[in-house]
Amino acid sequence: MNVNKLKEKAEKITIFLAYNANIDAIVRIKDLKKIFSKEDFKKATATEEKIKTKQELLAEILKCMNDGIGREKEITDEIGKWIKENIAPREKRIGGQIGIMANALSNLGFKCLVYFPLLSEEQSKFFNRVKNLKFLTKDGWKESGYFFKNSITKINWIFEFSKGDELFGIKAKENNRFIAALRPDEDRIKSLLLTEKIEEINKNSNLAILSGYHDLKEEYSNSNYIEELSAGEKIIEKLRMPIKLELGHISNEKIRKGIIEKIAPKADVISMDTRELESVLELLNKKIKLNDVISYYEALKIILESFNLKCVEIHKKDYFLSLVKDYVDLNKIKKGYEIARDFQYLRSEEKEISWENLKLVEDKPVSVIGVEAGKKLENYLKNKKNKINAVVVPNKVNPNPKITVGLGDIVSSISFVIENIGGIDE
Repeated sequence: MNVNKLKEKAEKITIFLAYNANIDAIVRIKDLKKIFSKEDFKKATATEEKIKTKQELLAEILKCMNDGIGREKEITDEIGKWIKENIAPREKRIGGQIGIMANALSNLGFKCLVYFPLLSEEQSKFFNRVKNLKFLTKDGWKESGYFFKNSITKINWIFEFSKGDELFGIKAKENNRFIAALRPDEDRIKSLLLTEKIEEINKNSNLAILSGYHDLKEEYSNSNYIEELSAGEKIIEKLRMPIKLELGHISNEKIRKGIIEKIAPKADVISMDTRELESVLELLNKKIKLNDVISYYEALKIILESFNLKCVEIHKKDYFLSLVKDYVDLNKIKKGYEIARDFQYLRSEEKEISWENLKLVEDKPVSVIGVEAGKKLENYLKNKKNKINAVVVPNKVNPNPKITVGLGDIVSSISFVIENIGGIDE
């Protein structure tokens, strides 16, 4: 499986993607020093609910910096308005798992069929202008550039920090970010349009990637999360192709439980980061101290067997780990990761994701920590009974990334497509 062959095959592969996209408004930590006062810092208290005040927002940002872990939390319309009026973003770019993935995959020549309920005029400008990227509308599939009149725009505020950045005496332990997420009433999973087009999607697609269930709210103006998840469950049950679920972090336990019960068991592959893994284990009442590759293997094994999946995976800073049961050949998964990690390095450098640009990062070193993790797991599994096949691939870590948001989405989407591409149209 070489790059030239993959490039040729890309144009023959169609991926269906749903449900979430948005605009990411990027803010750097040093831009906040004149925004928040010492008084705000004294009153900064984290919340388990939506972020309602600027002091709660500050508390969440500082917690992420102190932990070195990326997080996302919903904000109210009021604090969203305050951010917009008081904080000028450095830039705006495509956001949301499906938005980032659709742009990356369509850039590589894959045909992408996207369902996204909030395709506003402003949002449409952030999608690639390519003929192989199309959106589901009431008038059929429309090429990129089309938008829904009078649709609102979903904006997430991304507070990015680099290792060593300081705010009110708190130093960032790692390169990461806090995401303040706006979740409009109009952003739904339930869709009559999608239901009507499901057979057409089955006929024309080879693979499906789904994400956005984590954006659900408990109550809507004329619906609730149970109705929305039930609608999503019916769609996923009707899809006749390999399905990957990109599991975002869900702080609301009711919604998390609903996703785990209704959506997760219907997928073939589930991808997550460390925080998302912890939240699923918590819901399953499984206590595992996640401190090395062996603990991650045992945790993923629980999820693989609990949901009867074909594959479950985690993307960490230094390596990627997949546990596999009745899925594609392990070598294909390995190759998929090895190519996808180069693309995520390109994104971290803000370079265009293209087949031609792979040569710019092919000589970047792999993580020593990732290599050691692979050896450690191999030794652990040598004499273990009832073991599950596993693949560990070290990442190529950019020490000074220009972007941190979406790196996992790049790895997850591209590796999934490439590991499945060998079984299509051979």
